Amino acid sequence: MQPISLPQFTADYWGKVPLHISGNPTKFSSFYSLDEFHQTLKTAGARIGLPMPFTTVSFDHGRTHSRIDIADAPKLMQAGGTVCVRDVSQLDDRLAHLAGAIKRRLQFVGRTDFRAYYSPDGQGYDLHFDARISTTLQISGKKRWRFSTEPAIAWPAYQFAAGGPFPESHSLPEWEQFKSPSECSFQEVILEPGDVLCLPAGVWHSAEALGHSFALNMAFGFERGFWPEFAQVVSRIVTASPIWREPPPPVVSGASQDSEAPEGFREYLRERIDDLVETLEELRESPWAINECWRQIWHSSITSLPAKSDNRTLAASAAQA
Repeated sequence: MQPISLPQFTADYWGKVPLHISGNPTKFSSFYSLDEFHQTLKTAGARIGLPMPFTTVSFDHGRTHSRIDIADAPKLMQAGGTVCVRDVSQLDDRLAHLAGAIKRRLQFVGRTDFRAYYSPDGQGYDLHFDARISTTLQISGKKRWRFSTEPAIAWPAYQFAAGGPFPESHSLPEWEQFKSPSECSFQEVILEPGDVLCLPAGVWHSAEALGHSFALNMAFGFERGFWPEFAQVVSRIVTASPIWREPPPPVVSGASQDSEAPEGFREYLRERIDDLVETLEELRESPWAINECWRQIWHSSITSLPAKSDNRTLAASAAQA
C-alpha cells in the first residue's frame, strides 16, 4: 500500500473511505500479467476433476451476467465481453499464497480472494455497490472509475445495482435502506497500470475500460457479519447452564396462543435476559472467553485459505506485500 503505511491504512481508510494510490507502471508486473491471465485460461481446462472458479461474462456493462465455462472466456473477451473470474487464485499458486499472506498479516476474519476482470474498450460495469471491501490492482490498460465518497449503506448484507429494483414483494427493513446515487457525492479517477483503488463495502461505483482494462480485485468479504460467530460463542457458554436448556414453564390460562404473552412467560423471559446480561458482563472481562471468541471467528475464516499454502511461503509473501 506504499506510500500509505499498513497501520495508517487500517486505521484511516479500511472500510471507511475510498483510497486511490498512483503507482509505478511495473509495480504489479512481477506477480501477474495479462499474458499470464491468458495462459491461465488456456490451461484451466486441464484441471480435470478439480473445482473451477465461478466465471461470468457481460456485454451490457454488467446489467446482466451469464455464467460461462472458463474455457470459453478467451473467445468471449474477443467478442467484446467483460469477463470476471472469481477466485482466480484457485488457478495460480502465487496469487493463492499472496491472498493467504495478506489475510494472515491483517488477521482478517473474512474471506480473501483475487478476482480477475478483463474489459474491452467501453465496457465495464454500471453503477452498483458491493457487500465487500474491494481493492483493485490495475495490471494492464486503463479504466475510468466513478465512486461515491461515502457508502450508500454501511456494510450491506447484499449487492445492489442502480436501476435494478428489488421484486415488488420485497420490502427493505429500515436498517437495509440505502442512499440513492442522487443523495451522494462522487469522485472520478482513471486507473493506470500500478494504481490501486480500495473502496469500502456499500460504496456506489461504476467502471469503464479505456482501450482495454485488465485488473485484479482483491475482495475482502464478510457478508455474514460478526454476530453469527459471536452468537456461537455465547450459545456455548449459556447452554452449559440448565436454566437455558429447560423450556419455558407451562402457563395455565384461558388466553389464546396468538394473544399477548402471559405474565408467567414474561417473568421467565426477564430472568433469562438478566442472566444473559450477567454472562455478557463476565465475558467482557474474561481472557478465556475473549480468546475463545477469537478462535471461533478465526477458525471459521481459515477455511478460505488455499489448501497448498504453507507457513514459509505465506511468511515470504507477507514480507513482500
